[in-house]
Amino acid sequence: MFVWLGVQMLHQDEVLEGPVERFAPEEGRLPGRERDTLVIRGLDEKPVETFAASNRRFEREVRGMRLPIINLQVPGGQHNQLAPPPEAIVGILATRRKEDPARVTHSFRHLHQASCYWLEGLSGVGKHWGDPRPALLPARDGESEAQVIARTLELLLGRLTGEIDGQVIRVTRRHIGDVVIWLGDRTIGWDRPIVVEVDGRTVFSGRVTRDASVALARAAMTMDFDALRFGGLRVSGDGQVVVVTAATMPEPVWRTGLGR
Repeated sequence: MFVWLGVQMLHQDEVLEGPVERFAPEEGRLPGRERDTLVIRGLDEKPVETFAASNRRFEREVRGMRLPIINLQVPGGQHNQLAPPPEAIVGILATRRKEDPARVTHSFRHLHQASCYWLEGLSGVGKHWGDPRPALLPARDGESEAQVIARTLELLLGRLTGEIDGQVIRVTRRHIGDVVIWLGDRTIGWDRPIVVEVDGRTVFSGRVTRDASVALARAAMTMDFDALRFGGLRVSGDGQVVVVTAATMPEPVWRTGLGR
């Protein structure tokens, strides 16, 4: 018998969601950094497909995404009674994330998980993965049960993708209605017009004013001062665009768990 201790620093907007969601619990949020999750777990080692085996699989996925993760196997450890190694925590906390990656792809089960860097879904539409589990799709030749389950559930996951190509921003959404495109200090050239395409259609063309009051209002809600947002465009399900102001700032969907 031994215990598997995982020390992981995962940004909520980076965690691989969906069929592996059960490997990414959300407890242990750090004060003032609500978008970070510190997960410290001691897990009993048992035969095949235990939580420890799932952790190993989760670790491979996380490493494939080039995210920081440290998993330590602790012989003789007691479940949930392990002190994390300070050097591992210090090393992970010292890392910095990209603020505005040029490409974003985010899949998620619940609406409160619909936040990914500069994209944030505010309302859900259509079918979603709820309880009870949906009927499985017909199996294909050679497919395992796990593969059938994954393919069934993947279609019910929410999905946001985004691309920043100079002054052109392209966004797609699935099972999401309203979405906010957040603009950081270096997301765009503020002195030039931008073009925004959502689901293959141009919904906005023009300049957006850099607004410090938006940055302050957003930071007050999120307590995230590492990724200040000086502007935002809220796009409705039918493609109507409203420029976000401090007065019309939506509450972060990951904090409320509700869409607007």
